Parts: sequence; structure tokens; C-alpha cells
Amino acid sequence: MDRSQGNLPGQIVGRIRDDIASGVLRPGDRIASTRTMAAELGVSRATVVAAYEQLEGEGYVETSPAGTWVHPAMRAVLAGAAEEVPRTLPPEQRRAPRIDLRPGHPDTSVLASTTWRAAWRQAAAEPPSYVPREGIPRLRELVADHIRRARGVAVDPRRVFITAGSRHGVSALVAALGQNVTVGVEDPTYPSLVGVVRRGGHSVVTDWTSANAVLVTPSHQFPHGHVMPAPERIELVDWARTHNTLVIEDDFDAELRFQGEPLPSLMAISPEVASIGSFAKTLSPALGLGYVVVPPSLIDALRPHLAPVSGLAQVALANFMAEDGLSRHITRMRSAYRRRRDIALEIFGSRAVPMDGGLNLIVELSSVGEEESVLARAAARGMAVRGFSTYWSSPASRAGIVVGLGGGTEKQLGRWMTQLRELLPR
Repeated sequence: MDRSQGNLPGQIVGRIRDDIASGVLRPGDRIASTRTMAAELGVSRATVVAAYEQLEGEGYVETSPAGTWVHPAMRAVLAGAAEEVPRTLPPEQRRAPRIDLRPGHPDTSVLASTTWRAAWRQAAAEPPSYVPREGIPRLRELVADHIRRARGVAVDPRRVFITAGSRHGVSALVAALGQNVTVGVEDPTYPSLVGVVRRGGHSVVTDWTSANAVLVTPSHQFPHGHVMPAPERIELVDWARTHNTLVIEDDFDAELRFQGEPLPSLMAISPEVASIGSFAKTLSPALGLGYVVVPPSLIDALRPHLAPVSGLAQVALANFMAEDGLSRHITRMRSAYRRRRDIALEIFGSRAVPMDGGLNLIVELSSVGEEESVLARAAARGMAVRGFSTYWSSPASRAGIVVGLGGGTEKQLGRWMTQLRELLPR
């Protein structure tokens, strides 16, 4: 409701008229009660009553002691005015891939664990009455403690903010720097993060000379899995300090390393590094939770660009982490993904690029033409995979298939990868 425009009943009338005309509300559909509508819009009940009375007088709705409905006679009025609006999506938009080998999809078996279910039951029994935009304090503290134990960096929980995931974190951090920000990215990189930056009205470059911020994945460069050596990390942080450039570290798959301990986070080198993390890969994308750790100098600038995310999910995750469920799950997942990686290496042989961690693997091809041909044949068989060339900002210098390791059981994954191998050129 736009209170500056006045005539609140008229605004409600206009909105309901539009919903009826567009098919959002259909003849015979029930409309929210005056009490419910008033609560949803933040207006007095008398305002809604006045609007409903006007709509009834105009013939749009009919009322009774049992409630208010769109007048059935509107069916004839609307029949010639607009096409019938479908109630369901087309079949092609409802159909999931028969075989899902897309990268970034984790094994979600944790969602069936006793600890995970108990965490949600407890959260549902005591849902939060208020969710601050910074995140629930208990979860912020637990995330800070998790970073300390998993990444070897002591982080003040006042620098930790809960987000809806990596994209939300990147969007908020870049917005905190101002308007028309230039963000340097790696090549190749994750297309969805590039899209988030551009949709915010900012520029994306692979030449970092003029960048106000750089987005890097030093612990597991996506998608080829390279690890930035320690000397290069120090050099990057020194360069950023000299050029007044914010380093945004995406700690992508850092905890899912198969061999040895992950190198320390860039935050261990400098507190002026910002870091983003997500629970989408370690738990499930459906959870919709992540975090950012920001330099002290950016805390106040970041706050206006945050938004509350599901309080119930935050409490459930906090309960899970408090019982050490997350760290135990990550330990199990390292072993599980190592086995899945080994299955893929055995099936694809020398064509597969070995990875020391993460949720995906690259199968190399000789040209973009070969890549497009394999993708087309895979799609025809209901198989979802991604082309390596699509992750490059510049014309692709390498082609291949990026295969996710998280789908199905280990036996299913082996069968699916064998089917994919049969589609590769000889």
C-alpha cells in the first residue's frame, strides 16, 4: 500500500479488480476476510470493509455471513475479455531430469538423519518471534565457531551475518560498496554469481586493473578445482590492500577436500578480506541459508542490504550445529564424495580431470562442437549435465562436460556415468 497516494480503500479496490481481470482471482474464488486482509496490508479493518462494499456495489464480489467471493457472474464478463489463464505449468516445466548430473547438487541424505529431524522438530516447537536482518544471534555465534574450527580463523561473531546463500551474500557485499561497482572475477567462474553482480547494475571484468572488488575461489576454483598456492594468496591480499580493492573470498567446497587439510582462508592473512559461504553444498540448496563475514570497516554499510531469511530454518540449523551435526556430516561427506570421485575416474579414465575435493568433475573434450553434440544427445535421453565452455567469460579455451557427483546413490551414479560415457566421441 502506498500511503502517500491516499485513498487506501481505492487502492485495495484497484488491486482486486486487476487480480480478477488478469485471472489471478477467478469467479467463485474466496477472498480473504476483512480482518485477514487488514492484517496483511497493515491497514484498519474499516478501510478494507469500505473497499469490499464498493466492490460489491460494482458487482465484482458477493458477500454473505460466511465470507466474500468473486461474483460467479464475472465468468461471463471475463469470457470474452481475456484468455483463460492456466492453473498449472506446462509439462516440460514440471518435469525433472530423469538423470541429474548437474554440478553443485549435493547428496542430501543428511536430511533423513535423526539429528537433522530432531533439530527441525525443536525449531518448530519454539519458532522465533523476531528475526533480525543480521541473522539470529545464536546462529551467528555458531557459524563463527564453525569457521574457527574448520578454517582456522578466529572470527568475531559481530562480523558474521546470515544470508539466503552465496548469491545474496555477493549481492549485499557489492551493494555495500556503492553504485556502479566494477567486480573482477576469475575465468572460468560461476555464471550465477556473475549474473547477480550484473543485475545489481554493476560491471564484471576479468582484467582486475580497475576493479573495486574481486571475487575469488582460492580453496577450490570452480569448476576445475585448482587451489591457489599460499604465495599467490599473500600476493593477492597485498595487491588488494595497495589498490584499495575488496577481496571477496567464496569459500567454495573448501571443507569438502579429500586429501590433506584445506589451506587457511584468506581471512587468516587479512581481516579486510570478506568471505561468503553457503550451506547449499554441505547440506541442501533447499535450506536457503548462507553467511558473509565482513571487514569491520564494512559492517555499517552492509546492514541496509541485508534481509531477514527464514527464522525457522535458522533455528533448525543452529540446533543441528549445536549438536555437532554439521561437522560430523561434513566428515562423512568427504568420504562419500571421495568414493564417488573414484567411481567417476574409473569410468571416464584419462578424460577426467582429477579433483582433490568438491562436488563435481570435468570430462575433457577436444572442442566446443563436441561439447554441444554431447549435451544435445544427453538432453535427448533425459540427462542433465553442464558444458565446461559456459563457465568462461572470454571465448572458451577448453571444452568438456562438468559432471556433478551428488546425484542418486553410488550405484545409480555409476550407471548414469556409464551411460554418459557412451555418448562421448570415440
